[in-house]
Amino acid sequence: AQSGPAGDLPTFQLSGTYRALIIGINHYKNLEAFPGADQEASALKAILVSSYSFPENNVEILTNEKATKQNILTAMKNLSEKSRAGESVLIFFAGRGLIYKEMKTGFWFPYDSKKGVISTTVEISALRDAIAQMEQNQVQHILVLCDSSFPPSLSGVRLTENRVNTTFGLTPNDMARTGDPFFDENYAKKSRYLIAAGGQQAGSSPSGMGQAFVELLKTNKDPYLTTQMLVKALRKDATKSLLAAPLLGVN
Repeated sequence: AQSGPAGDLPTFQLSGTYRALIIGINHYKNLEAFPGADQEASALKAILVSSYSFPENNVEILTNEKATKQNILTAMKNLSEKSRAGESVLIFFAGRGLIYKEMKTGFWFPYDSKKGVISTTVEISALRDAIAQMEQNQVQHILVLCDSSFPPSLSGVRLTENRVNTTFGLTPNDMARTGDPFFDENYAKKSRYLIAAGGQQAGSSPSGMGQAFVELLKTNKDPYLTTQMLVKALRKDATKSLLAAPLLGVN
């Protein structure tokens, strides 16, 4: 079903297409489960395709045994290389994570990772590199949602605390309004935003952020969602504190 208010509001034409990479790992080959992550991932893809402006062939989903280290790295590379100027990109990860505070970096655990073997994990620097490529390609909006631990620094890439501007990467089909100065002005600005559950704590259990995100998208009655609206809703429903900061210092 289409979300957003009904009426004869003019349709907003997106400046570029939407793309998403969705990763959810419940069952691990060598580690304990991360309950519900695969279901969250599947539900997220379904709502983005059915009610939001994400073409199905632009949404890649990796769950459980498909979410190997190689597959995740390949998917990130493909996403960053395909993304073009004016497009909006969403990256969602739900699964186990680990932070090395001394190194100011962190790791996502893919399906085939091994306990205590860093070489089998996906270092956050891989995400940094993918975003750097999107920067070169002049991608308009980048939103990263991480239901896991996340370092305050992406291997040296700065996260700022300036939250003035927001990401307009989630707009219901045909429901955004032209003539709305707030939307038009901010959608025209580039934005990069990270929302992570658990902050710097070890990603050992789900926060409920993924489920809360899906429910928000299903029940949304607004013509668009800003990042600040997402943070407010997710902070209310998620069981862990949320780290929310613009990514790469670009707002």
